[in-house]
Amino acid sequence: LYAGTVAERGPAGVVLDAPVHPYTARLLAADPPLDHRLAKLEGIPGSVPAPGQRPDGCAFAPRCLLATERCRTEAPALEAVPRGGVVACHHSRTPLVIEERGRAAETVAPAAPGALLTVRGLRAQHGATEILHGVDLDVAPREIVGVVGESGSGKTTLARCVAGLHAPSAGEVSLDGNALARRLADRDPRDVQIVFQDPYSALNPRLTIGDALREALAVGDRPASDVAELLESVGLPARYAARRPRDLSGGERQRVAIARALAPRPRLLICDESVSALDVSVQAQILALLLRLRDELGTPVLVITHDLAVVRQVCDRVLVLRRGEMVESGTVSRVFDAPEHPYTASLLAASEITAERKEPTRA
Repeated sequence: LYAGTVAERGPAGVVLDAPVHPYTARLLAADPPLDHRLAKLEGIPGSVPAPGQRPDGCAFAPRCLLATERCRTEAPALEAVPRGGVVACHHSRTPLVIEERGRAAETVAPAAPGALLTVRGLRAQHGATEILHGVDLDVAPREIVGVVGESGSGKTTLARCVAGLHAPSAGEVSLDGNALARRLADRDPRDVQIVFQDPYSALNPRLTIGDALREALAVGDRPASDVAELLESVGLPARYAARRPRDLSGGERQRVAIARALAPRPRLLICDESVSALDVSVQAQILALLLRLRDELGTPVLVITHDLAVVRQVCDRVLVLRRGEMVESGTVSRVFDAPEHPYTASLLAASEITAERKEPTRA
């Protein structure tokens, strides 16, 4: 589906292995592989048209590399294709030329010496049930560290303890050797900020984007005039300051949530399943944004996710949690390519390794 209409339909295996519509092909190309790191994460430029703003002709034409004048003026009808199924594309009989996505050498990002975040012996409870059983964790400056594990492993509880949203029952969380207060109210907001899975619930629907960002800037003692700079840092134009959350796409709202978290210039950013609710194209854009922000601002990131492919693409090191205990940690390439713990191996085995996809160009 694209912009409320069927772009392509057919047997799942056929469509996934041999897409005919450029949108289908670009979606598959944005899906990150688990078995290697890509040289570049690429989504689909532009965004889906808002309801009531569908363009003339093919709705995908403004974002399509194959679009011609006919595509911009005449909406394509669904037509049968030889390999089975139907597709709505004027160029369905033009073979898609697929370019191979380049692989990146898997090196650990150069981190500054010494850990910025240090977690030692962290224990946490929900009621009488202990969720974390003495977890240790280090994150160095300029480093992106992933925390993975199945549901109930304690990933989010760990993130909330580090962020000050859940008081641990024992252990210590430190930044630069200074112990952080257990509760958020007693902390400096410039220490740690967190981005959650659902950006809509994290944004006040009554406030414009500019108002929400000005509030966050004030927390960090930054001038309100920095709103435009903040929006531009996450790839949004300054005019978005006048919009409200309901006016934005899911990916745009997540960019605003990241901008708000960055407003106080935190020393550590936590992303808790921040891309799990996004489609793969928008996910690729957000992951590329995190890498760029780390490179440009030097902000270290703690990534909480169940998606091992996300960790492969953006993280330098990974921590594997099982039932509240760390069972394995190391560089992503070492842990994913040569797991030492049976649980890590089972997680990898349960994650389907995505076949390498490619980007369509004009034949």
